[in-house]
Amino acid sequence: MSVLEHVRASSITRTLNIIGDRWTIIILRDAFLGVTRFRDWQSKNNIARSILINRLNKLVEVGCFKKVLYQDRPKRYEYQLTDMGKALYPIAALIWAWEDKWFARAEDVPVRLIHKSCGHAIHPELKCDVCNEFITIHNVTYKDGPGVGLDCQVAPRHQRRSRISSKNKDDVMMIERAADIIGDRWSNLTLSAAYLGIRRFDDIQNELKIATNILSNRLVHLVESEVLSKCLYSEKPARYEYRLTEKGRALFPVMVAMMTWGDDWLCDDRGVPFILVHRECGKESHPVVKCSHCHEVLLSSEVEFLFD
Repeated sequence: MSVLEHVRASSITRTLNIIGDRWTIIILRDAFLGVTRFRDWQSKNNIARSILINRLNKLVEVGCFKKVLYQDRPKRYEYQLTDMGKALYPIAALIWAWEDKWFARAEDVPVRLIHKSCGHAIHPELKCDVCNEFITIHNVTYKDGPGVGLDCQVAPRHQRRSRISSKNKDDVMMIERAADIIGDRWSNLTLSAAYLGIRRFDDIQNELKIATNILSNRLVHLVESEVLSKCLYSEKPARYEYRLTEKGRALFPVMVAMMTWGDDWLCDDRGVPFILVHRECGKESHPVVKCSHCHEVLLSSEVEFLFD
């Protein structure tokens, strides 16, 4: 990958360099549902062979999947989640919860998330690991961590934006429509700037070091998707700022989960760039995703989706 510029070090940015692509999100979704073989990903999704090979190889390269031989003649491999890959599950669970709330569900394919440990249908909840209260956009603040500084911004490997079309109507209900909004690295980075209170075009561009045409495109997409609203703040000349809507604020837990995963898996010896402080308890927090019924930490092996 080619280096573009130096940008503010961020665990969210590092995470998005790996999963900030809609096909990668869909591949991970299927992996959490038990898919391990190439032909099964192809049978579930309208995905070109070359794209699937590319994304699987990348996930192996970064350490989220391991490639395991299951047949000698001819040689065939499974792609199994590693501990690093399994740790991405809270992000997927929170994306599902956001989609479940903000998109209409087809009447013939309702989906429930079942926590096998307690046997209840649940919604994932982002909680403080210190006081066990909710983490929201309104009750956290940040301070510099030991790894604060600059990272080399890299050009994304996958820049083509396209909609996903699934062959299986059940799977359309699971993350796929959300992936059309958040399965894009630049859209997510633009949202992360909004969570930091950066609202104006020039300020966002300066923060992200993003090309004008790409930022314009993503802002239009995010406004059309109703996660940002375009508000006039100067009439002569007309200038606008982009504010989070309620739908956009509801994505905040997903971003925090991305930051937490990046803190755990993508930080070097310098440590984390930013530390999240939970105002409810006044403590530094490392948020976790828990069951809304039994309040235990959600693990991919302990959760299943049911289609009624």
